[in-house]
Amino acid sequence: MRRAGINDAELARQIAVPQGTISRILSGETKDPRISTIRAIAQVLGTTIDHLVSDAIMAVPLLEWDEIQDFMAGRIEEAAERERVLTGMPTVPRSFAVRSTPSMEPRYRNGSILIVRPTEHYRDFQVAILAFDQGEPVVRRIIKDGSHLLLKRLSDTADMPAMPLPESASVIGIVTEARFTE
Repeated sequence: MRRAGINDAELARQIAVPQGTISRILSGETKDPRISTIRAIAQVLGTTIDHLVSDAIMAVPLLEWDEIQDFMAGRIEEAAERERVLTGMPTVPRSFAVRSTPSMEPRYRNGSILIVRPTEHYRDFQVAILAFDQGEPVVRRIIKDGSHLLLKRLSDTADMPAMPLPESASVIGIVTEARFTE
């Protein structure tokens, strides 16, 4: 969809299905979409059904905020029975999804699904999930100043100073995708 330059509303319009159908397919809520819908999506996107359902589309577990630390430490298995979210983005082990909270508004609408990918390489202005002193995970924006990493809250205004990344903080992962809820 990104390469074709269309969003889920436009895709739904072009294949004549409700936008909710496309949203449920993209979020993984619809586990077994109709072949006629997949065929129409493939045609609009200029690809094959095989490509759409191939391993290029990965499913990541949907976690609760209080499960993130246990999941990252391997105390919760990736293959455990739980809701999964499909993503077309490349994933690595320990990638996961989590729902946004009210404190993340207006950047992310409350309840939106965030896809998080662990990484050790950061770019300026990425949104990261991190933990201070192994505490509960929080969301911060990463600011790169040369080789130094600084942090800002999502609600911070541009004129508020960024704080240096403390040594006691660990970056769990970067938000690579956000699915806004209706």
